[in-house]
Amino acid sequence: MSLGQRRTERQQELWVATAKLPASIGHVFYDALNGVLRDGKFDRLCRVLRHTLICG
Repeated sequence: MSLGQRRTERQQELWVATAKLPASIGHVFYDALNGVLRDGKFDRLCRVLRHTLICG
């Protein structure tokens, strides 16, 4: 084995535009979970609990 430069082809740049990637359809479980949490006003509950804990 000798030292020196190899005479091989260079690899092209790897660049993928995110706008060209296909959009994910999501997952049925998480869509249903988000609906349950939204209908149960879970976000509001978390904000109230957080406020209670922080402000005493």
